[in-house]
Amino acid sequence: MPNNSVSEVVLNDAKKFIINNIEEQARCLRDDGHCSISLLSGAPGIGKSDIMEQVATELEMGLNPQYLGTMLVEQFGMPLPTMEKDAKFQKWSDPDFFSTENMRIKPKMETITATMEHEGKPVSKSANVSNPTILFMDDIHLATKAIQTYFFQLLTYRSIHNKKMPDDFVMVAAGNRSIDRAGAQPIMAPIINRFYTVDVTATADDWIENFAIPNQVRSDVVSFIELYNENLQSEPLESKPWASPRSWTYMAQELTQMEKDGPLDIKDITTIANGHIGLEYAVKFIEYVELFMKWDAKSYFNGNPLPKFSDMTKMDNYTLMSALTAELLKDLRKNDWKVDDDGMVKNIDVVKLMFNKLIDSCREIIPMGLRGLILSENITSKEAALYYKLTEGNEKLLECVKEVITNK
Repeated sequence: MPNNSVSEVVLNDAKKFIINNIEEQARCLRDDGHCSISLLSGAPGIGKSDIMEQVATELEMGLNPQYLGTMLVEQFGMPLPTMEKDAKFQKWSDPDFFSTENMRIKPKMETITATMEHEGKPVSKSANVSNPTILFMDDIHLATKAIQTYFFQLLTYRSIHNKKMPDDFVMVAAGNRSIDRAGAQPIMAPIINRFYTVDVTATADDWIENFAIPNQVRSDVVSFIELYNENLQSEPLESKPWASPRSWTYMAQELTQMEKDGPLDIKDITTIANGHIGLEYAVKFIEYVELFMKWDAKSYFNGNPLPKFSDMTKMDNYTLMSALTAELLKDLRKNDWKVDDDGMVKNIDVVKLMFNKLIDSCREIIPMGLRGLILSENITSKEAALYYKLTEGNEKLLECVKEVITNK
């Protein structure tokens, strides 16, 4: 796959280019023209498939993924037997490519009603019409030469063996690069020339804001990546675990699942971390988690006085802030983001007091603690009640909140 770091686009920013290309394909279909097909090229595990689900959901389109790495030539159509004595042309079965039986996301259906006259009387007729579907050609870097040969017809004439692609299909492809140790096959020049390559990359800020927080990835993982941005992605390895947005997410899920049986211990966390992100990154994460776990956030909500922040290290300040905001988030979610209950007001006041103390001792870390709270509230409740509770009568903290909003 192509690789040009100068032109790399942050994954969430790539959405506008994908959507623009989808709209251009739709225009060309209406005008009987030709245009390029977008191809997302980037490292494994950064979220290329996830971003396509977001695009399909936002556009209310269908998403029909086809995994080229496991596709057989026979799935592009099989010759059909004919009983015609003087048959001159071979008939073929429909390609699996065009099937809509196993779509990841169904397109939005709309009922269109038209009124016309019949024998001098108005008659209404209704029909169900669906939005277009994205044919998502995933793992294109694994497509063999035999599979690639079908792309000439598909990209140029929207057909295979003269079987026409549905008129409401648009196409997007995705794959890994040749440097990613992902078994990438060279894509033939005439095919790549028909694609519009968007080199995508993952950043910690983008992953936290547009994936981790909306999907409620556990707070110790999110706060670790927020503090150590460079640990989100390591160099892809063969036959060994390595760090990526995907592996961090899977690790977080495993930790949460095991936590249902009781508090996690360091041995369990170490085993799960080693198996997902590799030894080097696991060691760094464990060091952080040990600091994170030493704080009993609930005890502060239950009346224990906060420690003296000015006597603590920056790391202690950060992990205590992260532990308290994580505990507040848990309570807010359980309480459906109702911030006026007596218990919630008390907990919010503790967090507000913590932020006020940090203003004088370690102000620079406050935006990192506020971001998770503000974004989580905005995504979940679409309100700003927590925002007002925290900043009411507090100009210094309001300035910190403005930093978070400005840097979003």
